[in-house]
Amino acid sequence: NVSAKKPAVQVLPDRTVYNLDKDIQSSTSSLSDVLRNLPSVDVDIEGNLTLRGDTNVTVLIDGKKSPLLSGNLADALQRIPASAVERIEVITNPPAEFRAEGSAGVINIVLKKHMELAASGSVRVNVGNEGRLNGSAWGNFTLGKVRLSASYSERKDGNKSNSSSTRSDGTIASFSYDSAMKMAYSTRLAMLFANYQADEANTFMLSGMYNRFGMHLDMAQRISLLAAETDSDSLMRSQQESANVSLFYTHAFATKGEQFSLDLSRSTSWGRNSFDLTHFNAADAADYWQSQHATTRENHIELKADYTLPIGERDTVKTGYALQNEHNLSNNHGLLRDSTTADWITDSANTDLFAFDRTIHAGYVSYEQKFGKFGVVAGLRVEHDIVSTDLKTTGEVHDTTTTGLYPSLHLSYAITDTHQVKLSYTRRMNRPGSYALNPARHSSNAFNVWGGNADLKPEQTDSFETSYHYIGEKTDFVATGYYRATYKGIINVYRYLSNTVLLSTWDNLARRMASGVEANLNTTLFEGLSLRTSGTLAYNEFNPGALGPGRKQSGLGWNLKGGINWQATPDDLVQFNAGCTGKQFFEQGYTKPTLNGDFGFKHKFGSQLAGVLSINNLFDSASRDSVLNSTGLHQTSHFSMPGRIFYVGLVYTFGGFKDTEDTQQ
Repeated sequence: NVSAKKPAVQVLPDRTVYNLDKDIQSSTSSLSDVLRNLPSVDVDIEGNLTLRGDTNVTVLIDGKKSPLLSGNLADALQRIPASAVERIEVITNPPAEFRAEGSAGVINIVLKKHMELAASGSVRVNVGNEGRLNGSAWGNFTLGKVRLSASYSERKDGNKSNSSSTRSDGTIASFSYDSAMKMAYSTRLAMLFANYQADEANTFMLSGMYNRFGMHLDMAQRISLLAAETDSDSLMRSQQESANVSLFYTHAFATKGEQFSLDLSRSTSWGRNSFDLTHFNAADAADYWQSQHATTRENHIELKADYTLPIGERDTVKTGYALQNEHNLSNNHGLLRDSTTADWITDSANTDLFAFDRTIHAGYVSYEQKFGKFGVVAGLRVEHDIVSTDLKTTGEVHDTTTTGLYPSLHLSYAITDTHQVKLSYTRRMNRPGSYALNPARHSSNAFNVWGGNADLKPEQTDSFETSYHYIGEKTDFVATGYYRATYKGIINVYRYLSNTVLLSTWDNLARRMASGVEANLNTTLFEGLSLRTSGTLAYNEFNPGALGPGRKQSGLGWNLKGGINWQATPDDLVQFNAGCTGKQFFEQGYTKPTLNGDFGFKHKFGSQLAGVLSINNLFDSASRDSVLNSTGLHQTSHFSMPGRIFYVGLVYTFGGFKDTEDTQQ
């Protein structure tokens, strides 16, 4: 038996791995809160995820698309408990075996499976201010050749927020609003894993997962339109459920390193949403009531087959095939209440039925060779995408088929045992999702409309990256330079439909360019005290082209992050994280600087019991200010969530499981 502690950060040839086993925030917070502290990754106050400033990121769970991420990604990341996550892999230039989607790269979330040999388990309970509560439990045991692991978690959370916005057409302020919101939500997650070691060559794993999410949102709003004021109250309720089952099989051949694996998964998610809005108009205008109801259902099937063949001691060939099928159906029904008769009538502007179907066939081959201090990994991936959309309400049907080639090349050179340099190139892409392809338009008031664009095409990105890596006994330092050129970039754009109504939709940008330098440092200052810092300086340029919205935008952006881990005593661990982000440019404007921080403390009362304390939004600075600034449109928006978030909790382990370190056998 060999016991070893996993390092908090591992820099591998094709990815950076962040292990969460000693992260105090992962014990109490959501996945979104943990991602916010990682280098290269940013999560704003509303949960929107970016990788090096790019929103087109592919997020996977255990290397696959997951129903846990169905619907709005920002909401999904905020409802997944971080305590269910073992590690996070950030892959900015993925090799050929990864799907080509995600022009900025891939973030792979690896869930805990707890396949220990001995029966063991853990229970966590955390209580927070303002009625927050979360807890989780897991256990595992062995039946002959079968290892079983099960986990269950629940989370009740919420927040209060304020927002405001002022809009003008370049001459006068035509629209402004102020709102106060209160949101409460709950999530439930259950997982089961079964591992069967048939013999030395054949292994099977069967997993099942169920997730339920419920949300309740109250909002009071005041709208001013050309000096006329309107008050409104709205209530939104949402419930999302999903289930997944996966079968994974591996066969190890007699030749060392030769392996075949097969991964088959099926997932279904379904949801119900309702939105009720009451407008209180001025005395000379009648009040009116609006109600919207929506049901969604998503089915996803994925099949992956991979084969690895070593050739001699230095060469390896990998090849594989992947099939993905996604079918979505969304049904929206809007109602308006007549102010004189009090009868409800159909609101045709918010009623539609939309069907979406996508099938992707993909194949790849990669070749890896090591000779002396040099290493080469070259790969090619082919993806054939078949998409069908049908807005059944109007009979608008679109069918598209595209085939793309996505080469990749990774070069490495070990100057010494502690100094390495790498150079890589990949071609990536980003496909529009069902929400962006649905041409139906919706509105929650008379001044804002949003809808998709059925003519959207996939964007293409050429990504180049070079890095220097120093590996010392107490210090790990990585400096990276990158350049990305994106063509037909998919962006969220804003256009006036009239002098008072603003449309939010999607379009293909002519060209987007991003370049920058990034540095990450992890070092042990002295026994028990470690420091991690990271910083990025990036230049972004957005060129909409002659027919695009707005005007050319460009500028420098930056961010700095840092954290301290202090093992004050063998029983006491202190953690502090802070980050600040400078002015960030996007297609039609920019966001203003932000500041965030959190604090964590863990005390062991013995070998089995520990207590935790965590504080999120440490500086009470959670806010987002953005400016839309394009031809004929100027809008400033403010969104904030005041108040710090406190959690105190207990962690109890049994059966010999070590909560603060990982034991490898």
